[in-house]
Amino acid sequence: MPRSLWFFAFTAVVYYLQYIPGIDVMLMILLASMWPVVTVNMGFAGIAIEAISGAVSRGWLCVPLAYFGGNLMLAGASHYQFWQLERSIEAANATQSLPFPSEGTLVIDATRSAMGGIAEGLIGRFDIPLVYQISDSSQGVFAWRIATGALCRARDPGKGTAFGYQEKRRLVAGMCTYRSKQTPPREAVKLIFSPPTTHESFLLPYEKHVLTITDGKHEPIELLYARARPLNWFPMPFGGCFRGPGDPKSACTFGPLRVFATPIGDTAAMVATALKLTPSPASERRQKIEARASQAALRPALSF
Repeated sequence: MPRSLWFFAFTAVVYYLQYIPGIDVMLMILLASMWPVVTVNMGFAGIAIEAISGAVSRGWLCVPLAYFGGNLMLAGASHYQFWQLERSIEAANATQSLPFPSEGTLVIDATRSAMGGIAEGLIGRFDIPLVYQISDSSQGVFAWRIATGALCRARDPGKGTAFGYQEKRRLVAGMCTYRSKQTPPREAVKLIFSPPTTHESFLLPYEKHVLTITDGKHEPIELLYARARPLNWFPMPFGGCFRGPGDPKSACTFGPLRVFATPIGDTAAMVATALKLTPSPASERRQKIEARASQAALRPALSF
């Protein structure tokens, strides 16, 4: 018998120890749920090494081949389903469009979804001066814009907050993303997120969002966006128990580890395409942004 089987015995013992109150909390703190990534893979790799070196029968080589080869087949099927989902979402979104006025206003209502970053993406990468966003109804509406000069050096949270502006993962000197509380006009194009719909599947679990855009004049359009978790090409077994606040005992699970969700679609680009916004990095619009800011500063004086 291969000595590497002890890795599986160790994994099983640690897993079942997590059912015991008291010990489960200690092992959870020690991230015992992540240990199978190492111990199980070392067990199968060890069996392969022992079989190749002649320490055990060559027949044992079938075990790691089935494990690693089977994972490759499952991962391939998972990524194929991901590709199919991606194509179907792209095809559905390609048919959606809504006229957006050159001086129009966009209001994003994200109170029913945790998705963010669309406002920043739109003002930074497309020729739209201002985007309103509601992330929490209790905090009100925030206006997002690209700013320069004094606004970027402002340190008064009551008036607004400046954030560093990046292009190609580098900060752009003299420019910032500026957020301030501001009431949008009544005539505005509205983007509303629906709560995500969860689709459970071993090969490809994913969450789908529907983004509804309406202007009150034309038929609303719906854009699709999803976050999926395909299987890893390298096997990542995960097994552990977790106890939430107030739970009498831990809930245990064992299966493939899926850490990060892969987005299907760029939400900012998706919305911009549907509204036919012109792609234009903010750094290339600096003079236009500064001119618009100067006009806004003079407007109160001109009203007298």
